[in-house]
Amino acid sequence: MKYLVIFFFTFIFFSFGSEVYSYKKIKNGENLVITFDDNEGIIDWDDSGNRIVFTSSYNGSKNIYYLDLMNIKFSPVTKDFYTANYISELIDKKKIYFPVTAGIDTIFECPKWSPSGNRILSIGIYSETSEIFYTNRSKLKTIGTGIKDVATVCWKSNSEVYFVKKIEPKNLYKVNLKTKKDSLILNASQNILGISKQKGVIYLACNGGVLEYKKETKKKKWYKMNINGKTAWKLDKLSFIVKNMNGEAQIINLNNGTSEALFIGDGDGEPALSENKKYVAFYSKFLSGIVIKKLNNKY
Repeated sequence: MKYLVIFFFTFIFFSFGSEVYSYKKIKNGENLVITFDDNEGIIDWDDSGNRIVFTSSYNGSKNIYYLDLMNIKFSPVTKDFYTANYISELIDKKKIYFPVTAGIDTIFECPKWSPSGNRILSIGIYSETSEIFYTNRSKLKTIGTGIKDVATVCWKSNSEVYFVKKIEPKNLYKVNLKTKKDSLILNASQNILGISKQKGVIYLACNGGVLEYKKETKKKKWYKMNINGKTAWKLDKLSFIVKNMNGEAQIINLNNGTSEALFIGDGDGEPALSENKKYVAFYSKFLSGIVIKKLNNKY
């Protein structure tokens, strides 16, 4: 494994070839390495599919940043792999990463884009508590909501969020950020690890499986599977993108019991599916960075 990593990054730092000006030009099954950084935790796409928000400690403190993928040039490295040119050109991350938070005494994680794209949600951890924050992207103003002791969070709308309280890990709540009034949405049979939202449907990554909740009908459906991640994304009727118990980002097909690894090795981060279901992004421990993969047409 060690020599394979060295081989790959030898290609990265001495690669040459024609430039690819948009990540959307890659073909099905191909991969883009977009960061070379010890990223971790939740990644999220904006609805346009042009930006990704993530957590990084590259500047000393654990903060939230985003990348504008349309402004990054990519070059081929080897078969089915491209890397962002700023990595091989050793350009400072400060010129590429757009800061969202600037905490020193507060650790920020679990970033989520609002539906409008102008706000980014996060959880700030300080003094042994965790609080919901949101940042205005254009003004770079981060605001604490006073909603504390939160385990996970996700936007419901531009003014409301879903969240789980640490002391009630099986309950999903919603809260209005202005009034701070919350209400119980559902009770799960297992502890809720994370919240993913797809076009009117909520997927709750839980211990032992995924709980599907349709907002309009309020119907719930349980999908049993061995997962160990905070995100869950439905590709088709019985296929999900999750992180398995071994730490691999995978596509699991419940119809035939098969699974397909998205990348090489284990130690992957939480996978994030784009709005159009064409791209999945995840942190790869194997490459110490975030990878984007274009999914095959069968999904």
